[in-house]
Amino acid sequence: NERQNSYLLALKADLLKLLVMLGRYFGEETKDDGQYRYHRDAMIKSIQYIKDHFNEDITIEEISKITILSQSYFSYLFKAITHKTFVEYVTDLRINAAMEKLRNTGMLVVDICFSVGFKSVNHFNRMFKKAMGMSPLQYRKLNRGRKDD
Repeated sequence: NERQNSYLLALKADLLKLLVMLGRYFGEETKDDGQYRYHRDAMIKSIQYIKDHFNEDITIEEISKITILSQSYFSYLFKAITHKTFVEYVTDLRINAAMEKLRNTGMLVVDICFSVGFKSVNHFNRMFKKAMGMSPLQYRKLNRGRKDD
């Protein structure tokens, strides 16, 4: 009842202090325990496997078995970590590998398409154009010999 000058400011400061203390407490409580550490390690292992095998016919079923996670939970964790779906991630790896080959080799586009894991030239062209805003041949003409992408 006896409100002194700046009582609202003092009240806000006390409230912020309380929120910081609660944040610290719950932050300590939710740090990685064994279960989360296992999932993190499983996701690191899966991402490395994908990077090593992106040019093969890999599926989310195969990767989820490697990580010993259900497909839905794997998909959830994968998207949370990479900010991409499994298909988007694999497609990006394939497009990046194709870009490198287009810049640095004389391989035919059709051979590049299959060497990076695409099963259809039409799908490859469509995905490449969606990602880069130009066809693979246009990309090659503009970027031949460049190493900086």
